[in-house]
Amino acid sequence: MHVQKPRSVRDVFEQSFLLYRRRFRFLIGTAVAILFPYYIASTYVRTHFLLTDDQADQIVQDMEKKGDVWSVLSTAVSVRTEVWMLVLSAVFLLLVLPILYGMIAQMSSKFLQHGQETTIADAGNAAFRRLLPNMATLFLAIVVYLVLAVCYMELLSLVTYYLGAALGALATVIAILGTLAFIVGVVLYFIRFSFLPAIVVVEGLSFFRAMARSWRLTKFRSGQLLGFYVMLVIVCFVAQVFMTLIGDMFFQSAGTQLLIAAIIGMLVMPFALTCMSTMFVELQSRDRNPMR
Repeated sequence: MHVQKPRSVRDVFEQSFLLYRRRFRFLIGTAVAILFPYYIASTYVRTHFLLTDDQADQIVQDMEKKGDVWSVLSTAVSVRTEVWMLVLSAVFLLLVLPILYGMIAQMSSKFLQHGQETTIADAGNAAFRRLLPNMATLFLAIVVYLVLAVCYMELLSLVTYYLGAALGALATVIAILGTLAFIVGVVLYFIRFSFLPAIVVVEGLSFFRAMARSWRLTKFRSGQLLGFYVMLVIVCFVAQVFMTLIGDMFFQSAGTQLLIAAIIGMLVMPFALTCMSTMFVELQSRDRNPMR
């Protein structure tokens, strides 16, 4: 039996570039249908509801001078930037990302494994059918992460507190090492569960089964995946900065720059998800390999 040679990170990127070029119309159409409405809504919220700290303080001071307590309270709530940013992040993470990632993963899986070209409608149907399980699975992964993070930090605080009473210097060293270990754990957690949206849509798994599947696919491959994500961040960052500089050279108005930023996002984000989907297909092929 012919066993396919495992692809390196470079091979995955080369295949992703080819897939991005070959299915460019699909990817741009998907971005326009899913990502562009989010950019419009995000821009509206940022321009109408997000105020600077100085603006918020001035509004509150004006209301206090008028003696309108309820207006002060309602204004103070409405201008809380953190709340709106949390809402935007939640919408992107639990709604936009599952749909967009799911559609691109479905297209990539069909094309790379079977040579079939998937239409936007078919990929959209697959992603929307699995949207609620996808949202719930991502929410579960976030909750598990928060629980583990809180427990770890509480344990680290207790250890450093009790050691600090006897050995202050040692407690400081443990606190620093513990914090570094926490950062490493966050990175590893992201690596081990970054393929959840693809697993939910392509393989039809949900909740802890999807998390277990992601853990199995990434087992013993954390080093390779870390290199993959570092390279992906560098490539996307360089591309985004380059295109932003080009846009700033020719367009100066704030409205045009917002449009340019949206266009750049619709070019870079599908590429990043195409790379992740290609790596997901590669991990699938390795998992089915009897000689792994």
